[in-house]
Amino acid sequence: MRFFVALMSLLAVALVSAPPALAARKKQQAPIAEKASYEQPMRVVIVRNSSPQCEPTCPEWIAAEGEIMARTPQLFRKVFKQMGKRKLPVILRSPGGSINAAVEIGQMIRKRGLITGVSNTVYRGCSPFDKNCKLPDANNGVYDGSLDEMYAFCNSACPMILAGGVERYAGAFSSIGVHEPKTVWTREQVRYRETYKMVRGKKKVVSRKIIGRKQLRDKVTYGLDKRLRRQLTQHYQSLGINLAILDDTVKAKYSDIHIVADQRLDDLNIRTSPKAASSLASPMNCLSNERPLYCVTVEGRAALTKEAKADKPVPIAQDMPNMTFRLARLAGVACRESCPTWIAATGVIGPDTAQQLEAFLQARGLRRLVVALDAQGADMKAAIALGKVIQKSGLETVVAATDFVSALHLNTPGGEPARLLPWARCSDACALAFAGGVKRMVSRTAIVTLHHPSAYEVEPQSNARSIMMTVYLATQTVSSNLMAELHDIKRDSVKIFNGAMLLTLKLATDVVDLENRFSESGCNASPTLSGCVTADRTPNKTVGAQIN
Repeated sequence: MRFFVALMSLLAVALVSAPPALAARKKQQAPIAEKASYEQPMRVVIVRNSSPQCEPTCPEWIAAEGEIMARTPQLFRKVFKQMGKRKLPVILRSPGGSINAAVEIGQMIRKRGLITGVSNTVYRGCSPFDKNCKLPDANNGVYDGSLDEMYAFCNSACPMILAGGVERYAGAFSSIGVHEPKTVWTREQVRYRETYKMVRGKKKVVSRKIIGRKQLRDKVTYGLDKRLRRQLTQHYQSLGINLAILDDTVKAKYSDIHIVADQRLDDLNIRTSPKAASSLASPMNCLSNERPLYCVTVEGRAALTKEAKADKPVPIAQDMPNMTFRLARLAGVACRESCPTWIAATGVIGPDTAQQLEAFLQARGLRRLVVALDAQGADMKAAIALGKVIQKSGLETVVAATDFVSALHLNTPGGEPARLLPWARCSDACALAFAGGVKRMVSRTAIVTLHHPSAYEVEPQSNARSIMMTVYLATQTVSSNLMAELHDIKRDSVKIFNGAMLLTLKLATDVVDLENRFSESGCNASPTLSGCVTADRTPNKTVGAQIN
């Protein structure tokens, strides 16, 4: 029997799938703390809506922001353990990262039956990206914040996580992008000494010892090889996603990104709803009897509930600037026939506001538009005057905030590029201006507040303005029950009215979904809808000017 010793070398290869987004591809020398949050390794935390309106039962969600790393699945497991039996939505904002990790996370989400969405979590107080952040003990590891669709994106490997949701939300102001994957093959040369013997003419290894290693240059490939295509096919098929998404994946080189169009998102079943993911975090969701499973009650926050109660004493005070009027047009939409256009009315209603609106309308020849009110009114008489101008001009009203997005450099003819946000207030006498609309719309999240009628009296013990208020509301076909409700309010308090209450009292004539009502598809389906203006309309030179 003879023993032999041989020196052998072996090339060991390891597969790493890492398609990060464009913003995160180049390595930077700056410390992590100086990077944008989405460029840092993904943080996964639980966030609670910071609005006191819903306490002690408020929406909570899992915020996942940043680059997907090999260790990210472990972060999700930790948060899922913290979540317990709750069913919290997973809200994503990510440039991409590891495919293997994204696939694993997507499967974990589907197994737990969770909703996913694309949005931007805006933290109130400290954030998980703040090294000096220390949450109060009462938070139990839950951050406070809200959701905003602006600059929300889910790129590269991120859609593989999004696909895991049993419901998938992606609104008009969020984006989903894909590109071809990049595979890095890490190669290593291994030298070892092997001792073997020959038994009946066959080699039998007795021992093997590594005597050296040498790192070789990495090999990089792009696109979908057979292994990767098989992996993604199995992943998407198991989640009910159209496999045509693989065709979209290779439409853009690794150095670029292919933004999937809205209709294509629906065709591929990447999203199940075009509603903004921020709708999941609405405080109003938790005020109804049928609360979603992500509405979480925290009795320790009961003190905040009193602050949001309808009978909370609130003096009529002007904490907003004087009202301005600006012509707004839906941003980011290439309207073929007509586009949603509205008048943004923001600020405090003053004695001259009604005349300013008349001048604004006459200068532009505007009629049959919608006035979006995010306003406050301490002067009841001025608010009624404004309401009468709105009615005389045939305008509709909606309680909504206007967010002007000119920073995006979008070319929007006929008005300043903007979007409507449901988070708005129409407080104090603003409700009287709102009542002037020939049609009066609110969203489910709209809040209108009013005081006891005596709060608007100039002289104590007088009821002159209360009578004026009663007569005015009657002419607007508002239910007389509204005044009865106001008289039941404590004299130093305010009452909050939500959309359902406003509809019952006939102060509102319709509860609408702002995103659907003010969309290109809405105008194309019904060009006669108020606020739909043809795209070739030549804008007045003074469009967008503010009138103070």
